[in-house]
Amino acid sequence: MECEPAAQPAQDTAFAAYRDGAPALLTNEIQQVGFRVAKAAGLNGVTCFDERTVHWNVGPMMQYIETHEPERKAAMDATFAALSARETRNQTTLPLSRLLQLTNDAEHDRENKDLYIATNVVDAGGGFAGADASASWWHRNFRMYANVQKAAAPGRRVLVIAGAGHTAILKDLLAIDAQRDAEDVNGYLMP
Repeated sequence: MECEPAAQPAQDTAFAAYRDGAPALLTNEIQQVGFRVAKAAGLNGVTCFDERTVHWNVGPMMQYIETHEPERKAAMDATFAALSARETRNQTTLPLSRLLQLTNDAEHDRENKDLYIATNVVDAGGGFAGADASASWWHRNFRMYANVQKAAAPGRRVLVIAGAGHTAILKDLLAIDAQRDAEDVNGYLMP
């Protein structure tokens, strides 16, 4: 689950309460999806694997863009506004199964990763503000994947639940991991 390992005791307590009949779940993927799947599977809980000590260090890149590339800043703002509007529309009109299918779609993953690749060129040959921002995002995801690798030891099946910005990258890392096999979640989602 996309929660920090330090939050594991709180998640364990919340899951035990849910498993034992507490009806209220918080509105997040950890509890709405993770807790429900874990309970249905007869598991004792969920495992936190996030790594928030490394952040997307976007500040220097945004400062560079605002100062040196205002047209790129305007285009980025328009892209983020359009994506936000689409996500809001989808979240308010589509059933959960369809939302999960969309966020696990290969084209959606490509679109998500492209947000970081498109800005990778910012300040190339100078301070590399774009490449450093992109690398910081991948750095966090590499650490998250290390935690997934630890949980997905030989003989263990795991379901990785995280935001689409993470899963787009985690899927790529899993695809090149010769020690683990991936199974597409879409086969388990209701039509």
